[in-house]
Amino acid sequence: MKLYLISGGATQALKKNLFSKKLIAHGIKKMLLICFHHTAEDEKFLQYMKERDWEGVSTEVDIFSKEKFLSGDVDLLEYDSIYIAGGLANVFMDFYRNSDFGKDLIDWFKRDKGIYFGASMGTILLFEKAHSESEADVIHKSVFLDDLLGFIPAILPEVHYSHLEYSKLLYDRHMYTLKDNPELKTGMIMTSDCILEIDTEDLLKFKILNGSYITTTYYDKI
Repeated sequence: MKLYLISGGATQALKKNLFSKKLIAHGIKKMLLICFHHTAEDEKFLQYMKERDWEGVSTEVDIFSKEKFLSGDVDLLEYDSIYIAGGLANVFMDFYRNSDFGKDLIDWFKRDKGIYFGASMGTILLFEKAHSESEADVIHKSVFLDDLLGFIPAILPEVHYSHLEYSKLLYDRHMYTLKDNPELKTGMIMTSDCILEIDTEDLLKFKILNGSYITTTYYDKI
């Protein structure tokens, strides 16, 4: 199974290009878009994804609805691709924990087939722990999430910080977090245009499709 992790600053054009290529390459028939607390721009993108007419892409695209899911009208196992967009991770996790959605999503991943796309929140959800706050200059305002899905171990991700002036702040934050969470071995900072491909056969082997990332251990050397 392939996972495509997209940083929080990736443009809609980058996402469209990624989706069109991978949906065709993997022969995806049905895709579900999941987005909580989305902006007007996100809404436009969701509608574009649902109504688009891409040459060579025949994927059927649905937009997730909490109401439909709670009424039993949504079966995640019908989809061979899921995209979880940006939003508030704590809101997502509340729904994940307090409904059957969490169990169903785990069951979807356990099939180990199809492809997953995650952007911003949809990226950090796959790790064990992460900071959700996107204001890099407000270190103590950050919300630390320590009960995420945990598919990718040992790494503390950052998906919104790509400027060098944030490096000292991120280093300090990572060192503070890693000290109290020994199961986390390093931090990973994705550039704003970063897209990573991961195969579930090796969850710690990242293939860079766009942009780049650096690790906290890199900052130990400079």
